[in-house]
Amino acid sequence: MMTKINQKILVIRRDNIGDLLCVTPSIRALKNTYPDCNVTLLVNSYNRDVIANNPDIDKIEVYTKAKHKESNVSLFIVFFKKFKMILRLRRSKFDHVIIASASERVRDWKLAKLCKPKSIIGYLNNKSSARKKDVALDIKNKNSH
Repeated sequence: MMTKINQKILVIRRDNIGDLLCVTPSIRALKNTYPDCNVTLLVNSYNRDVIANNPDIDKIEVYTKAKHKESNVSLFIVFFKKFKMILRLRRSKFDHVIIASASERVRDWKLAKLCKPKSIIGYLNNKSSARKKDVALDIKNKNSH
């Protein structure tokens, strides 16, 4: 699926700090296996500092959840910035998007599809939602964390 030459990979992990930290060994393994790949990580604004100096991450894309916005920022601005971020991600022309969560995340699949990558890798219950070039992983135990 992946060649070793200059692949652009977006890793999506948009939730809690501990869950984000659990993804960092996977990113290191990705960089060890594909040393020339370029890894962009999409995170929430409150997670950014946790991975800011990680040498395995080439770029960090940050967005603010509406519920975490500052009081002086309107919802319109939050959604406008998210829209601009999606356009930026799309222009990046990722080869692969990895949804790095242990369960199906429909919003993350939708976001990944908006990026128009060559393939999307992640958990998905309804495989009919995946395109032929995607890798939809089976969820064996929905109760695992």
